[in-house]
Amino acid sequence: SNLANENRITAATVESYLEILSQTYVNFVLHSFSGNFANELKKSKKYYLYDLGIRNALLK
Repeated sequence: SNLANENRITAATVESYLEILSQTYVNFVLHSFSGNFANELKKSKKYYLYDLGIRNALLK
């Protein structure tokens, strides 16, 4: 949501881009884990890059 707002695109577009990056092994997704399934659904997914050099270049 924040990423979409900062770049003036829809959340669905961001989700689509992140899915493409996952399919091309640029990033991966970790879903939240909790003993309570309802809490797992409330928490958002986290996306991580395989190559930290990409992250560093994006942060510059």
